[in-house]
Amino acid sequence: MSYACARSSRRILLRSISLLSLLLVATLILASPKDDPLFDIKKKILDEYPTVQHVSIEQLRETLSDTSKQLPLLLDVREPDEYSVSQIHGAKLTPKIEQVMAVLDKQEKNRITILYCSVGYRSASLVDQLQQRGYTHIYNLEGSIFEWANKGYPVYQGDKPVSVVHPYNYWWGRLLNKKFHSDY
Repeated sequence: MSYACARSSRRILLRSISLLSLLLVATLILASPKDDPLFDIKKKILDEYPTVQHVSIEQLRETLSDTSKQLPLLLDVREPDEYSVSQIHGAKLTPKIEQVMAVLDKQEKNRITILYCSVGYRSASLVDQLQQRGYTHIYNLEGSIFEWANKGYPVYQGDKPVSVVHPYNYWWGRLLNKKFHSDY
């Protein structure tokens, strides 16, 4: 093989590697969830609770707007001070597993129940515990009230629409758009 031929082959190989590297970087950038501040925590929840069934914000919104069917039972498992600031309309406050079970035991066995908290971590943990105790038709709201509010969906204080959500604390509050922060 001549020197010129070897040099040309090496140049083609380097260009190919450069092009592949560029394509890889572009793919990572385009696939990056820049518009979803909850992406990492939602992935962690899915990894940590692989048997928990989830409902997306969009699925819940669609279900709540379909008045021809029975609405799901919505349980807010945050603490009372968080719930007092705002909640998804119609949600019942049930921060402890005993409270959740007491409410579920009064419902039809097949009624769909959706639990949520700030980002979905506490509610996923409770759904997991309930599933282990034999409860079915129990779902975690993926992204929970932070994602709900971040998408501009309404939150309420009782029946009154409000525009703020309890940010839980500084660290978790970074996942909630600042315009929705309450002064807790």
